[in-house]
Amino acid sequence: LMLAASSFKTSVAEKAATDNSLTSAGVGLTVSVVGKVTSGSVTDAGVILIAGTAATVGTAVTLTLTPSLGAGGTVVWSCIGTPTKFVPAACR
Repeated sequence: LMLAASSFKTSVAEKAATDNSLTSAGVGLTVSVVGKVTSGSVTDAGVILIAGTAATVGTAVTLTLTPSLGAGGTVVWSCIGTPTKFVPAACR
């Protein structure tokens, strides 16, 4: 699921760098239901939600990646996910 989010992270970061803002960094991005991804979304502000179900990943898993602008306009990501034991270490 984290791999599915990576291309969206790149798109959001590029748009934010261009605009020096996250306001419209996720506009037009659509998550496709494919492979282990069963649902997802990207908000206009670039918050990424990716989910998988028990049928696709063995248990229902949700990852939420939230961008913020750091020093020099770089995008810094925070990640949370549930259930904790099934998400990458970066999201715990």
